[in-house]
Formats: sequence, C-alpha cells, structure tokens
Amino acid sequence: MTQSEQLGATDEVVVCDFDGTITNQDACDQILATFANGDWQAVGKSYEEGAISHAEMNTRFIEMLTVSPKELELFIKRNIKVREDFNDFILACKRLGIMPVIISSGWDSYIKTLLSDLNVVFPKSLEDLSSLQSDCLPVVCNHIRFDEASASWQVEFPFAGSQQSSPDKTAIVNHLRNQGVKNIIAVGDGLSDRGMARAADLVFSRDILTEYCKGQGIETVEFDTFGEVESAIEDIKSKIVRLLSLPSYHPYNKRFDNRRDIAFANPNSDCFAEKDSCTPEYFEKNYPPEGYDVVHIHFEYYLIPVDVLENLLKYFKKKNKPIVWTCHDRRSLVEESPVGEYEQLLSRYADGITTLTEGCSKWLKLQYCPAKSGVKIIPHGYLAHPSIVEEQAKEVPKDRNLFTMLIGDFRKSKEFIHSIRDFLECEDLSENARLQIIFRTGSTCPDDSSTKERLREFQELIKNPRITAICMENIPDEVIIKAFVSSHAVILPYLWGTHSGQLEMARDCGCHVVVSDVGYYKEQWNTVRTWAASQEWDLDQSRRYQEALTDVYIREPLKPAGYGRLKEFEENILRPHLELYNNLTSGRHS
Repeated sequence: MTQSEQLGATDEVVVCDFDGTITNQDACDQILATFANGDWQAVGKSYEEGAISHAEMNTRFIEMLTVSPKELELFIKRNIKVREDFNDFILACKRLGIMPVIISSGWDSYIKTLLSDLNVVFPKSLEDLSSLQSDCLPVVCNHIRFDEASASWQVEFPFAGSQQSSPDKTAIVNHLRNQGVKNIIAVGDGLSDRGMARAADLVFSRDILTEYCKGQGIETVEFDTFGEVESAIEDIKSKIVRLLSLPSYHPYNKRFDNRRDIAFANPNSDCFAEKDSCTPEYFEKNYPPEGYDVVHIHFEYYLIPVDVLENLLKYFKKKNKPIVWTCHDRRSLVEESPVGEYEQLLSRYADGITTLTEGCSKWLKLQYCPAKSGVKIIPHGYLAHPSIVEEQAKEVPKDRNLFTMLIGDFRKSKEFIHSIRDFLECEDLSENARLQIIFRTGSTCPDDSSTKERLREFQELIKNPRITAICMENIPDEVIIKAFVSSHAVILPYLWGTHSGQLEMARDCGCHVVVSDVGYYKEQWNTVRTWAASQEWDLDQSRRYQEALTDVYIREPLKPAGYGRLKEFEENILRPHLELYNNLTSGRHS
C-alpha cells in the first residue's frame, strides 16, 4: 500500500475500538466518575438494559459534565494512558499493508489529546473516510464542544447511530466492505463493539466482547497486548496461498481473495479478454512466477484460440506451477466449446479438477477425465455478505409483489423477450405484480440482426408501467443486493449455463427462484421452482413458465439466509480449496 493510496482503495483494514482497548481504562468512565453532576451509572445501566440508545446515553452524559476544556485536557493527560505497544502496532499495520481505523463511541476531545503524537484525522462523513490518504490514522467518533456562553458541553453525532452504538460500528464496517475492502479485522472489548465484531472477518477481543463472541458462536482471538495481535496477523499472513485466478474479477472468485487464507496475485484482472493478455510473455512481465503458488482457471478460457490456451498451460507447467480447473457447468461447455477441445486440454494439464455439483462431476469423469483420480465437488456458497444483507433488509422491506430479473449483459445464453412478455400476460399474477430488470448500458451482445431486433423489442417492453428498468454502465454489488432483498422472487430465464451465483445471491437475500431446468439447480437449493425449457419458446413453454411464476407468487416470503452462510462457506468451500492448494504446492513453492 503506497503512501498516496486512499482508504477506499486498500484491501485490508483494522477497525479498532478506543476506550478500554487502546487505553488501559475506559476514558469516558473516568471522566464521568470525576466530573459528572448526576447519576451517570444509572444512565449507563439503562443503555445496557436496552432502555435507551447509545446516542441518548451520550447526550445525557455530556449534559452532566462540569469541567472546563483546559481542566479536562489536564485530567486526561495525567490519568488516562494509551497501551504502550499501540503505536508500534500502528507502524506494523502500515508495514503489512493494512490500514488502521479507530471507531469509537466516545468523544473526539480526549482521543485527540491522547493520540497527539500520531497523525490522527477526524472525518465527518463516510465520504470523507473513503477519501483519506493512508498515511493518516482516521478516527470515527462523536464530537463534543464547549459552549462558552452557557458554560456547558454539547455533543454532535456526525455519523448515523444505532441502538448499540453511535456511530453505528456495523454500518462503518459495511461501508468499508462496499468500498472493496477484502479483509476487515476488528479489535475491541465492550458492548458497543458487538456489531463491529459480527460484521468483521477476523476478531480480536477482550473482556465483555470475548463473552459476547463466544456466546454468539463468533470465532475470536483473545488478546492482552497489541503485540499479540500483531504476531497473530503476521502468522496468518505467513500461511497465505498466493493464487493466479483466471479470471479474478468475477464475483464468484472475489470471495476467495480474503487476504487471510488466499491472496490473488492478479486482483480484478480479466486475462482472457484479449489475445495479447494471455501469452507467456504477458504473464512473465505482469505476474512473474515468484508472485504466485497456484494457477486456478474458472471461466472464459474459450474466448481465446485453443493453441494460445495450450501454450499458456505449457508455460505454467514449465514454471512448475500447479494448475486447478473448475468446471462451472456442463451446458455452457457444450455451447461455448461444442467439440470439447478446451476441456480436453484442461483435463490433461490440470493437476486438480473441481466442479459445483454431482451431476457435472459425473459428466466430467465420463467425458474427459476417466484416468484422473477424481473430480472434487466443492459447492458455491454465499455471494452477499450477511452483514450487508442485514443492513439493507432494515432499510428496504420485502415486497411480495416484486420480481427481479438480473440480465447484466445481453449474452446469447439469456432469454429476455418471452420471459418478460409472459410475466406481463400471466393472468394468475395480481395486477400489482411488478418486475424490475437490471441490465448494463453498452453491454456485451452478439452483433447480428436477430439480436438487434430483440433489443428493440426489449426497449418497447420495458416501457410498461409494471416494469422498472435499472440501467447502469457498471452494476455495483449494493444495487443488486438491494434489488434482491426487496424482491419476493428472482427470475432466471436462461437457455444454458447454471448461473449459480444469482441463485446463491437469492438465497442470501431471501428470494424465491424461478429458473429454467438447464442446470443442476436442485443440487444447490432444492426449493427452487424450475420449468421444463425447450429449444423453442412455444405455447407449452409459456404455460409452464407462467405456472412456475404463479407457484412462487403464492408462497410465503422468505427471510435472508443469515450468518450461517459464512460458516458454510468456511467449512464446505474455503477449506476444501485450501486443502487442494496445499496438497498441490507441498514441496513446490518457488
């Protein structure tokens, strides 16, 4: 991470509480015990019992203060101490490429005094936080000021709060995740840190927070000193598998680039997009062999000539790099590579082969891999982090009259005319039933007269008042999550391909799924509603499709899948991948 890099562009962040975590004692409690004119402990108990919000507690605390700014500063300097290894920890974070951010439910006045030897900055909005340079130490907290005229203290809350905490620490963590941060490490000790710990990827805890994490089944590492936290993070980083993921930008793959277990050598790249970006010379220059341990090939290899792919595979073999190939679905292979040249190459060169379903595994073994020891089945897992889904669900109610169709690009595998028209003409749906369609401007599509005619027809269809069109050049994850969270059901009218990512997103967000039977969907989620697809969209297919729509429309709304998805991903998906990578790299690391 360079000194000029902005927080919004960094991969890893440590979010750290202040009172009782960075300091040896709770500074706010010490101040109130000395200068409060009133029963501040009774106010604190009301908060702990859930009778008042954190912001209300803070407001009452401030109203009780009977101390001048100068007296307060002198008291803080004499009585409150920062843990002696905290400054070293901040330096270690910068050395490890991790951005530290303090998130405190306390007050800026004493934090500024106690951390005067560090380059602390107090952002006043989430936008300010994202734009800060990495050479500073951001502090997200409440602001207090002394009014000379009334000789009283006043508190300001620049960030939105929750019942648990002001600022809302969960919302701050979610904002960082939406900004693209891949690994969020939480360090805390108290009640106000509960949401932060729940939303983070790795938790270091003390005292009350440790009890909470253990009670909630949140994995946590107990600590006494920041030196212990530093050592634990360094140990984790020493065991990371460095992956060359082809491609790496895909939402399915991004989840693995967590910077704790796996780090991508080529983040956000699309190496199969052009012929020049998939030659040995290109990789030698841009992603030299010493920068990664394993090559994992997922999608879009069929976009380059087969001889170019073979040349690249030979290069990886020459560099002694294990190759893993994941086959995502059978039908896509048949359509994109009908003679199977690419798959024959990959099955021959791959040191490990995985797929998502038992059905695809059987087909692969029969068609391409009879001599291989086996095709490892590793399912898909979550796409939307439960903390983000939970936050959206609080803001956007589930609408049982709303269906969503995520088209994205207008690729030839997608049917977007009959499925929309038949939705509008389905008599068993209420006239209140609506369809929101998400697609990209200037999106990828075949350049032929038939497709152009379908696009013209599509533009006419979306003028219907029961349709909401969401059209963007690049569709952010938060837009998709918000759309899915608010929807009763998601429609996947595909001609081929499993499109399992959208199905998993539907599970994350609590949506029913209506999908053509071209993939192994029932293995992913046995409650999906399929209809029998045929090559031609005739009257029988229209009837089957409308019956499927009606069936899910009358079902009770679903709830988001929740935090259990993270454990499912950890145990059933991430660990099997790590076992495969580690087995392949044993004794072969360069």
